[in-house]
Amino acid sequence: MILSIFTLIGGEPHSAQHLTGSKLFPANAEHSQSQIIVNVERPEQFRYLDRSDFHKWALTAASSIKAFYKDYPLARTVITVHAGVGDTVLYGESTFNDELAQGEIEVQVGRETSFESLISSWTLTHEMVHLTFPIVHEEDRWLAEGIATYVEPIARKRTGLISEEQVWQELAEGLPQGFSEGGPPYLRIGNFRGTRHRGEMYWGGALFCLLADLKIRESTSNRMGLEDALVSIVQAGGTSASDWSARKALSVADAKLGKPVLLPLFEQFQDEQVEVDLQELYDKLGLVYDQGEFRLNDEAPLLPLRLAIIGNGGGK
Repeated sequence: MILSIFTLIGGEPHSAQHLTGSKLFPANAEHSQSQIIVNVERPEQFRYLDRSDFHKWALTAASSIKAFYKDYPLARTVITVHAGVGDTVLYGESTFNDELAQGEIEVQVGRETSFESLISSWTLTHEMVHLTFPIVHEEDRWLAEGIATYVEPIARKRTGLISEEQVWQELAEGLPQGFSEGGPPYLRIGNFRGTRHRGEMYWGGALFCLLADLKIRESTSNRMGLEDALVSIVQAGGTSASDWSARKALSVADAKLGKPVLLPLFEQFQDEQVEVDLQELYDKLGLVYDQGEFRLNDEAPLLPLRLAIIGNGGGK
């Protein structure tokens, strides 16, 4: 196996090392100096990729996390890469190892994957977002998956990996999958407690995040957004290293906002149905399909909020 080790100091790469072996090096105790270890199992299986490519992928994903959360959330993260069949990133999963005090991410990458396909993959960023939030009870999993689904493209846009239009097109095409019953016009969503429906978990959760973001921004004259709430959870210690519940995390975020926004909306999505006119929401945000082509309408009523969500947060 080959380990690629680098340290993020203030979120920037520092003292990168490459070596062969299996020893995990001690991490700096301060989260502002975060060590990320990339372990590539049997790297000779990859036709087009070498260890430096996986190092760059990890650094790019970590930089996207810092762009959204202001810092990398954990002192140490170990990423293990396995080879699989195909030419793309196949899957990822993440957890926190209490015994070793480290975040752990497993990814499977196709043996024929090119560097361009690797670096453009969203999977590693998605899994790193999971490390910023508590590992919640199974009945609340939709919230964690929704946060990762919503934050990942925004974070990647901030490091120039994708465009603003790509972020919103991904959301516009994905959000309808959060409605498990019925088709257009997608008017009711919810009762997510314990759901195993993939669309509800990922895209229903992402819709919760979008609605929460808009609600926060509308109630604070666009001075704050969901980003501020999520960052406050990390800063208070509510990462994957914590034993926090979903409700505790959202209560901390609401305290930061100065008003109950997230917890009441979470409880609605959890045990009730929420009325959402998805097309009306798209129209207000300026998400338009014109003869099958997606475009952004920069004269939409919620343009300032849309720009603030994608930009540097807080609408400032």
